[in-house]
Amino acid sequence: MGEWITTTVDGGEMRCYVAIPDGSSGVGAMAVMHGGPGWDATTEEAVDNLSAHGVAAIGPDLFHRGLPDRPEGGGPRSGSMKALEFVADVNAALAYVARQPGVTSDRIGVMGFCMGGQVSYLTAGHNPDLKAAVCFYPGFVFNRLASGEDQAPFDTSANIKCPTLIMTGEDDGNPSPEMADRMDAALTEAGTVHEMVLYPGTAHAFMSKGGDSYREHAATDGWKRALEWIDRYL
Repeated sequence: MGEWITTTVDGGEMRCYVAIPDGSSGVGAMAVMHGGPGWDATTEEAVDNLSAHGVAAIGPDLFHRGLPDRPEGGGPRSGSMKALEFVADVNAALAYVARQPGVTSDRIGVMGFCMGGQVSYLTAGHNPDLKAAVCFYPGFVFNRLASGEDQAPFDTSANIKCPTLIMTGEDDGNPSPEMADRMDAALTEAGTVHEMVLYPGTAHAFMSKGGDSYREHAATDGWKRALEWIDRYL
């Protein structure tokens, strides 16, 4: 089980949930980002399970600046936030966990669910030090942040150099299969090692246990693939 700590970013405090393997030595570290509704059991379980697998993990509270409003005209809460604030939050979380005893500071990666997948994709396009990225159903990758004044995560595709695994459902609307194809093509053009997995009969949030969208077959296979990806590249 992990614990809540506080670190700083941009002069303010940010809560993070951290779990580091007992007796760790030379382990890598993953930042795990929550979805648009905020911190949830899926994200916390991912942090704990990564630690149990031998990977240090940290989950930043991406709404520590305050719960953002939805943009005018609708859309995700992330649309009211600035891209570089998201990147700063993830980098600050990674810097904290990388300083902990037993963690190898140059073995870092990102993982996220829904909005957290969007933020993982975005961070991968800004942080060349990442060794791996895992994006579960990354929503609104094509939406510009900060009400259209900032870049969309997709705009950073050419800059993504770390091996990137993306998993979503064929019945998902965001990302839709067409959006998945566009991400796949962009990463191929960038020469990025990547894999795009689409699960049949599966919609958004298939990792969320207890929810109507949870799909055990996709969740089990997706987590297995995620761990294998991390083991291979982190």
